[in-house]
Amino acid sequence: KQLEQQQREAAAAHAAAASQANGDGYNLEGVHVPKSKYTTPEFLAAFIQATKGKADSELLISRGELVTVRVPKPKAGSVQVLWEFCTEDYDISFGLEFEKQAEEGVAPTVQAILPVMRVNSNVHVIAGSHTTSDVGCWLLKFDNTYSYLRSKTVLYRVFCKPV
Repeated sequence: KQLEQQQREAAAAHAAAASQANGDGYNLEGVHVPKSKYTTPEFLAAFIQATKGKADSELLISRGELVTVRVPKPKAGSVQVLWEFCTEDYDISFGLEFEKQAEEGVAPTVQAILPVMRVNSNVHVIAGSHTTSDVGCWLLKFDNTYSYLRSKTVLYRVFCKPV
């Protein structure tokens, strides 16, 4: 019964259309999920169970490889992207960029939102959000270039919502 409750809480946390990240945790349609809850081993296990084996939620990042997940901004106006991910067994580096669409014939510009840095995604679920009104595409960077020996499995979810 406790596992079912944790799975419901994990599902609520992944309903990103109603989510907004802040430093203390998540606000889910007025319900606060404290950071201390989603950093627990139980939450991590529930997240892995919910995403493992799904083609649109699982990436294998080879040793020495950098993988970019492109998330197009789906609508005009202000839109928020929310990401959540973890890795099995080992950490990985993560960063976020936004590729702003340019006029025809001009190269798009890329803005660094979060610099690529190592995160303990094997210990707890890493989550965050970014809001923009620009037309373009978010670039989620999963960087394993520092690893000479180990591939990493990344389990992730990405959602967009108008704000």
